[in-house]
Order: sequence, then structure tokens, then C-alpha cells
Amino acid sequence: VFTLISVTGTAVGFWFPGSMDGIDYAGYHLHFLTDDRTAGGHLLDFIARNITIEIDQTNTYRLVLP
Repeated sequence: VFTLISVTGTAVGFWFPGSMDGIDYAGYHLHFLTDDRTAGGHLLDFIARNITIEIDQTNTYRLVLP
């Protein structure tokens, strides 16, 4: 776990309902990558300024395992 201060970047994530628990993580699961691509990882907590939020609604989820 590490802290980044005053960085810009992109966060991408998913929200899965409780019915997905055990298949994937229920709730929010976010990743972050700095604009200069020198740091990133799971996003546990953040304070944001000047953000743009885009939402894609997916109504089906298919997990294929070998």
C-alpha cells in the first residue's frame, strides 16, 4: 500500500452486485494509473478534483473458465 499525492491519472472500475460475491468481488473494484504511467494499482481511497465520470451499463456478465 502506498500513497500518491497531487497526481493526475485515470481510474477504471467495476461495481458488482452482492449476487456476484464469490465469482468476483461484490461492490466497487477500482484501478488507477497515473498519466505518466509511473504508478498505479488498486485504488482504495481517493479525493478527486476536476473529474469526468463515464458510465457503461452492462446487463450481462459471462465468465468462461477453461
